[in-house]
Order: sequence, then structure tokens, then C-alpha cells
Amino acid sequence: MQKKKTAHNKANETKNANVTARATEKVIVDKKTPEEKKEETEREEVPKSGKAKLISILSAVVLALILIFKPELLLGAINSVATESADGVYAAFIDVGQGDSIFLRSPSGKTMLVDAGTPDSFESIQNVLSEEGVTKLDVVVMTHPHSDHMGSMKRVIDNYDIGTFYMPDA
Repeated sequence: MQKKKTAHNKANETKNANVTARATEKVIVDKKTPEEKKEETEREEVPKSGKAKLISILSAVVLALILIFKPELLLGAINSVATESADGVYAAFIDVGQGDSIFLRSPSGKTMLVDAGTPDSFESIQNVLSEEGVTKLDVVVMTHPHSDHMGSMKRVIDNYDIGTFYMPDA
């Protein structure tokens, strides 16, 4: 009987030890501060669903194809800012980096280019003029002889018919 009691006691002790161990583990888990719980939650990455992954991949592929085959669709959007006033004057403020270049069209169709940006700006200017169907500039103005305003002026003169050219005295 002594042996049974001992075996029974050992079984109870083991059972009690397991319960205590589980309780201790639970207490340790519960002792995490709110900051620790927040950090742990932030570290867990939420897996994307199959549909969300597919949309992400397709979006990246479409963007890559546009950049490869039709970059002007994306880059042209930032190439200039155009507006038309209520009285019909059209103005395109051409992005030529640090410098300036402005294309204007009057309601009667007369065209004007003010400044020609930096030396490597000609393509941006040409893109805007081409989109507007311009082959002749009625008036070209060079406001002052700094490279960020006149850098592409020679190429403008070489590539377009110019009606009147205005520039300051040297």
C-alpha cells in the first residue's frame, strides 16, 4: 500500500508540476507589457491573399512595360504643365530642370516661346511643340543670356521657323 501511495503521490506531483508549469508559462505570457505586445504584433507580417499578390504583380508588369515601350505616357505627364485661360490663351510651362521655357498660343493661333531652358532641354521643348503641332514660332523671346534660359536656344532656332526674335542688348 505504501508503494501505491507513493506511485499515486508521484502521479499527483507530476500532474501538479505540469499544471504549475503551464500556469507559469501563462503568467509569463500575460506579463508582457502593452508596448511589448504592440511590437510583437507589428513584427507579424500579414500575408497577402492570392488576389492581392496577383494585382501587385500585374501592376508592376504594366508599369514596367509602359516605362520600356511608352515612357512618354509617364514622363510626358511631368514634362510640362499646360493651361488655357477663359479668353483662349494657351500656356505650357515646360519642365526644363532648373531653367525656364514657356510656350504660349493666342486665341488667333499666334505662337510664342519664352526662353529655352538648359542645353539638354531641347527634347522637352520639342515634345511640347510637337504635341501642339507647332512648326513655326511667331515670336521667340530670350529674357537673358544665362544657360538655364538660353541653353537650347540655338537648337530651337535651327529646328523651327522663327518670325520675330527678341533678346536683351549684350
